[in-house]
Amino acid sequence: MPDGLLSWHRISQCFDMRRLFFIFPAILFAAISCINENDATVVAIYAEPSSYIVESGDKIYLDLEVSTLNNILTEVEVSTFDSEHGTKEILSTNPGTKKFKDRIVWEIPSMTKDTTSVEIMISASDDEDISNQMTIRIKATGGNFALTPERSGYSIYSTKSDKADAFSFRTLQTLKSSSESEDCDIIFIDTKDNDDMPRKWGTCTDIVFCKANNFDYASASKASIQSMFMNSVRLDSVEDLQSDDIILIGRERHDEESTILKSLGVIKIIAIYDEEGTVNDRLIFNLKAL
Repeated sequence: MPDGLLSWHRISQCFDMRRLFFIFPAILFAAISCINENDATVVAIYAEPSSYIVESGDKIYLDLEVSTLNNILTEVEVSTFDSEHGTKEILSTNPGTKKFKDRIVWEIPSMTKDTTSVEIMISASDDEDISNQMTIRIKATGGNFALTPERSGYSIYSTKSDKADAFSFRTLQTLKSSSESEDCDIIFIDTKDNDDMPRKWGTCTDIVFCKANNFDYASASKASIQSMFMNSVRLDSVEDLQSDDIILIGRERHDEESTILKSLGVIKIIAIYDEEGTVNDRLIFNLKAL
């Protein structure tokens, strides 16, 4: 073959190989796409939640229908995921039938954020190892069942320390009772003529106290704080303060016809220091304020 024709033949072969190089992956991708589409058609999932916007503590349901064109469904799973609680399984079953239908009811857990995205993930497979997945997203708001954020590390000093010996719920800060008594919602009542750390709280305002050591402080929500406060014995002072005591705080106002109650939050006493002298005698507490 002449050199010119030989060169053209080689160029033509190279061109054909390049064309095959691009065509083959396209054919392979199309084939895979068809398989995936067939999988989705063979195992079908229909799911509809009762609501797409819910509150913490709400009970909602998911209407679920799954079917296969093959013999039987071998597995159906439903789980949820959110940033606070991670993945939670709410259904795992082996139907053994061509169709599966159910109404799944579960409770939205407590959320600390105002709004949290919750994913509902559904997967199903059959006896031919064909599977399908589906994800639904709903919004969960905290509502009254949202976990109440905690403020930590407040220190109230002894009345004999010449330091901040009171606390204000208006400012959520400690203060000296000698200078701003109208804001002294919590003060120490010290009736002893010695250097001992006082163990009694009182008030210069309309604050009332409920010691409730059986209250679930860790899971405190607006709803649980208000419920415990309204249904407890409320006093204008609280005695024998100890570490780990839990005390609900609120306001109680009386007029001629009614009593007005308002829950303000819950306190957990972390530590009480009764050191030599009075300068550093103090009580440390954390607060979940409404």
